Amino acid sequence: MNVAYGWAKNAVDADPANWKLFARILGERGEFDAAESMLRRQLPVGEDSSKAHAWILRELGRVLHQRGRYKEAEMLLRQSLALLIQAADTHQLQYAASLTELAMVLEKLGRYTEAEELLRRALAIDEEVLGIQHPHRGISLCGLGLVLKWQGRYAEAEDSLRRSLVNLGQSIGQQHPYYADSLHELASVLDRRGHYVEAEDLIRQTLAIRERALGLRHPLYGAALCSLSVLLETQGRYTEAAELVRQSVGIMQHALGSEHPDYGGALHQWAKVLAVQGRYSEAEPLLWQALEIAERALGPRNPQLCVMLANLGFIVTASMRPQEGESFLLRAADIAREAWGLHHPETAQCLGSLAQIQSILRKHEAVSTARQAIDALQDSLGEEHPISKGLLLRLRSMIEREA
Repeated sequence: MNVAYGWAKNAVDADPANWKLFARILGERGEFDAAESMLRRQLPVGEDSSKAHAWILRELGRVLHQRGRYKEAEMLLRQSLALLIQAADTHQLQYAASLTELAMVLEKLGRYTEAEELLRRALAIDEEVLGIQHPHRGISLCGLGLVLKWQGRYAEAEDSLRRSLVNLGQSIGQQHPYYADSLHELASVLDRRGHYVEAEDLIRQTLAIRERALGLRHPLYGAALCSLSVLLETQGRYTEAAELVRQSVGIMQHALGSEHPDYGGALHQWAKVLAVQGRYSEAEPLLWQALEIAERALGPRNPQLCVMLANLGFIVTASMRPQEGESFLLRAADIAREAWGLHHPETAQCLGSLAQIQSILRKHEAVSTARQAIDALQDSLGEEHPISKGLLLRLRSMIEREA
């Protein structure tokens, strides 16, 4: 990336008309202020329906997406698509790239069905116009895998991501940051499926590629550290998980600022690691901070808040405040049901946690909530999933005890 940066800067110095490549590389390096400033300077004054204007809008939307300003990014990307439709240019790479970028913004906003539709349209263009070996197809497949993961469709997500890796490995090589993106997302899916050994190997590969290509202070390197912390925490390796997430928090704050939702995500993971070690008084303020950041960036009904709310419910209940804990779990379960329906892994886990708190409070709804959670777990994860086993055992014991 440093070589590309130097080459692009020299090209711009020689001829300012080469600014497009330089703007893209600034964004890839995580220099978002510089990238945004350069792109805004190139925006035309007054009406302009050219494809060049559409390109600037897409790249600016991409930078705002990376900065966590998702609603602004969505507006610019929709403007870019409108200009391309007006120019009758809907069967080219630029249109497919705008569809994919908009889909990734909608994924952040929790609008998974719409994001999936856009990605499938982009893939159709990729295959019809560019061919199945073009790297943009691999990028779109990676995005589709991410959206399918959030919908709990793990087998489909894994298939899409493995096809992305084949495409990108053949078209741009296995040391490219885009290849690392697909490795990272596949590791996340395997983690959710309980395949922890393979997931850890893929995350470590991701870290190695991003360290070489982007450096140790890049936010994508920090994101991979956070994901590895999640994986190790799941396996009970708390000391390692804590060290990794502390590094991630520092990188994210420096690279993205203290209002970025990815910084909030790292704070959330730090709080989780503290909570599972019983350090609730340290975990709670971190989790409150993470939740406030997420609500400001994503909105109060975004499904990505569910896990934060559920964990906050666990922490305050463990701190002898079960009524408060129940309120957080009720909100989490309500958001999850609205976003994903009853038979989704996240909904199942929210309901399972809610049932346990209701049992502590001696509420009559505890048994019916527990039965809903059991049905949802069986449908979404099955009896043998590592998460299901322990939770199903606790819920069934609770039902027997209440009976």
